[in-house]
Amino acid sequence: MLNTLEHLTPNQKMELDQFVLNVKTEIPTDKIICYGSRLKSKTSLGCFFNDGNSNYHLECDLLLILKEECKWLIHEILDILDKQENEYISATFIIYRLNTVNEAILIGNRFFVNIQRKGLPLYDSTDQLLFQSAVNIELADWVLVAENDWERLHKKAIDFLKGAGFYKGQQNFEYCVFLLHQSIEQIAAALLLSIVGYRHSLHNTYRIIKLLQQVGLDAAKLFPANTAEEKEIFSVLRYSYGDARYNKDYTVSKEMAGVIYGRVKQLIKDAESVYQWHKERWQEKLRNESSTLSAVVVNS
Repeated sequence: MLNTLEHLTPNQKMELDQFVLNVKTEIPTDKIICYGSRLKSKTSLGCFFNDGNSNYHLECDLLLILKEECKWLIHEILDILDKQENEYISATFIIYRLNTVNEAILIGNRFFVNIQRKGLPLYDSTDQLLFQSAVNIELADWVLVAENDWERLHKKAIDFLKGAGFYKGQQNFEYCVFLLHQSIEQIAAALLLSIVGYRHSLHNTYRIIKLLQQVGLDAAKLFPANTAEEKEIFSVLRYSYGDARYNKDYTVSKEMAGVIYGRVKQLIKDAESVYQWHKERWQEKLRNESSTLSAVVVNS
């Protein structure tokens, strides 16, 4: 979460301003709120390059609140937003209407409450404000919820992985990859819901991988899609959600299924490490709160 952009250079801020302008020009936008950002260095080294010359790519996590009159489908909006990205800036968008966000804030949804309290507004076209949350959820309470969410959804991810292993053993590689796709959906849901309180409903693997960056999991390292071979691997995985069910000509080779199985298995291990890191931070905060409370009781 963030509430300033002090880590950006003046040029990077200008690029972000232009990006926001492009978005609101293309999409009927009420508000754009930034709730996370990352700068990634691209350094070129070699005999024929400028040694040590670094370029930084800005990645932003943005809540886009649509104007009420906008009736476009979300996937249509996301396709348009993808075209706004360039070599300097990209963004992961979540898209809602104001009423939906305010309803979530009123019931104490952790994700939207944090955005309301700590997010940085980049654009606002109206005087309609996000509601102030009247619900104060204690740390111990939401940690318990987060742990339960993780256990439930992590189990689903593991069960899908086991199912994929079964079908791989049965030489049914199409069902194997379909279940691997489901496993990715569930492990992403486990991480996002437990760590930031966001419940995703995506089936698009490309967008899921982008979302995972905000909780510290760089899944793109496992599915880089940076060569013809890697693009084919990612394409088979990405489109398995529909192809395995509706495309009668859909086939997956044994070798392809094996590669994807191994990478999804590693993705789950990486997700477990990320979750454990966050869990340890929660437990540390709880211990500090308990120590502070004990000190107050002793001194009272």
